[in-house]
Amino acid sequence: MTRGGFRGWTEDGRFLLSEYDRDSERSFTRAFRLNSEGLLDPAGVVEPPKLELPERQLIVFEYPSGYRIEEGVPFARSSRLPRGRGTDWWLLCAHCGESSYDIIRMSAEGDTLLTIRRHYEPVAIPDSARAAALERLERYVEGASRITPRLSVDDVPRVYPPFDGWFWVSEDGTLWLRKTGPGGAAFDVFDREGRYLGQPELPPGVEGMWIRLITDSAIYATYDDELGVNHVVRLDIVRPDPG
Repeated sequence: MTRGGFRGWTEDGRFLLSEYDRDSERSFTRAFRLNSEGLLDPAGVVEPPKLELPERQLIVFEYPSGYRIEEGVPFARSSRLPRGRGTDWWLLCAHCGESSYDIIRMSAEGDTLLTIRRHYEPVAIPDSARAAALERLERYVEGASRITPRLSVDDVPRVYPPFDGWFWVSEDGTLWLRKTGPGGAAFDVFDREGRYLGQPELPPGVEGMWIRLITDSAIYATYDDELGVNHVVRLDIVRPDPG
């Protein structure tokens, strides 16, 4: 059993802890409630909605020792089912249209609470970027006894996917969906009702940061410098003047 991923409190006072069962390859979330002594008592299991999502496109590197590494095909579309705040799930559907994607908010029981459809103009990936993405996988080739599938540059998608899978629900309910384009990292931002707010201007270096929390006024992130020293960064969110 592996514990990781989401840990946090819901609005109704439950503590949720994500777990992964390697034997059954099943992900689920345990719920707990505080008792009168301040200890956590089990309060059931919250499982993700059962959905038929397209399989993620992977390159598998297998080694004589039995060890294997799975890496996503560079720039391939990938639909995800991340957890939001509380017990809700958010289906990020990259396969819902050629030039659109859907964000669907679902309850723990699988009921649809909100659907957002965002149309976008596909952007071509420079050949140099496609080749560089494939070269970054070369570090796994040495010593591998089997690689499935073997890709060439021609197998790498020619347009950027609508998003790269990272998604945050801020403390004020704003939705932040990360994407990658010619200029590096970017975000599509929506309000809690699903209205598109635009793409904020980002300072250099954001693509190398690990975002930990987004509030109504700031983004909190961490990154390691060239010496391996960990830094905590606060990026203030400057909103346009409503007037």
